[in-house]
Amino acid sequence: LGSAVFAPVCNLIISKAGFQTAFICFGLFILLVAVLSFFIIRTRPEEVGLLPYGKNEGDPVSENVLADAEKAQSSGFTLKESMSQAPFWFLVLFAMATSLVATNITSQTPSYLSKLEWSASTISLFLMGYGICSIIGKVIIGNILDKKGLLAGGYVGTVICLIALVSMVFVKSFAPISIFYVLFGAPGSMMCTVALPIYVSKLFGDKYFSSIFSTLSILTTVGAIISSFGSGVIIDQFGFPVMYIVDIVCILLAAVGFTSALKTNKFNKEVKA
Repeated sequence: LGSAVFAPVCNLIISKAGFQTAFICFGLFILLVAVLSFFIIRTRPEEVGLLPYGKNEGDPVSENVLADAEKAQSSGFTLKESMSQAPFWFLVLFAMATSLVATNITSQTPSYLSKLEWSASTISLFLMGYGICSIIGKVIIGNILDKKGLLAGGYVGTVICLIALVSMVFVKSFAPISIFYVLFGAPGSMMCTVALPIYVSKLFGDKYFSSIFSTLSILTTVGAIISSFGSGVIIDQFGFPVMYIVDIVCILLAAVGFTSALKTNKFNKEVKA
């Protein structure tokens, strides 16, 4: 939703008031959202009298459901125990690889379109489309993970990413770029943001979820930092298509990461892989 709304808004502010004013406006907005989030966000739906997705949302929350939720939060590996296990490092591979690709796409593709002599307004329109597809993608990938299992859902997201990236390698006209933004903006690009916390919860439990997930998030940021510099070097030396080929390799590595993590799982042997 943010990309869909703020891409055209950002374009308007920059064109009317300049980059500095745009940065100030969005900085203030982020501060406002952070404050509001503190009062709105809860750890589990049961805390506000709701049931998790798919649990007959219209029914009242029973004491048993609350007890199960409390039990889930009371078990799990510590961060140190998690880091001593192979699944943690496979998830590091998954998180860094998907973050690297997502950063490449969001930071470099607008430059690619600009090089193809697209106007700023047209590029902002495509970024808005990317944001809209991202909203849909989060719902889709969540449903796939629920219905098909964590492994099958991960494979679906991987295939969609590959199709989207291949379309960019051979981009010659409007159509392949459209395919890219629709497919990558949908389930493909949502693998890290949607699947990673689910994998962490299922593989290591909920008790120490925050410390484990925050550590993985830091390593995800490392992938983004590497991508920000590395993608620029690759583009300067070899061109944009080669960058997308590197992204394809990273997506395949991410698939190896989540597959290996689920196959070597020790905490929850009942995970639907």
